[in-house]
Amino acid sequence: MHETAALVLVFVLVFVLVFVAGLVLGAIFFGGLWWTIGKGVASDRPALWFFGSLLARTRGTMQPARQRGSRRMSAHSSRAGYPRN
Repeated sequence: MHETAALVLVFVLVFVLVFVAGLVLGAIFFGGLWWTIGKGVASDRPALWFFGSLLARTRGTMQPARQRGSRRMSAHSSRAGYPRN
């Protein structure tokens, strides 16, 4: 009984941490998009703003997962034809 309660507690804690991390990364990604739209609309080169922002936002949100050395990310990237780190 105690082992089951401990597992449930760990599961809930991990779920909450992952949920909060997702909220933070989502806020960074979509906050950057909001900022980019404001800058891109007023710019003479909006395509440069939007494309550059897409690259920066994608890298910024995916970098934490890559830095952790996630096996899942490595497995997916190797199936897609990208070399493993």
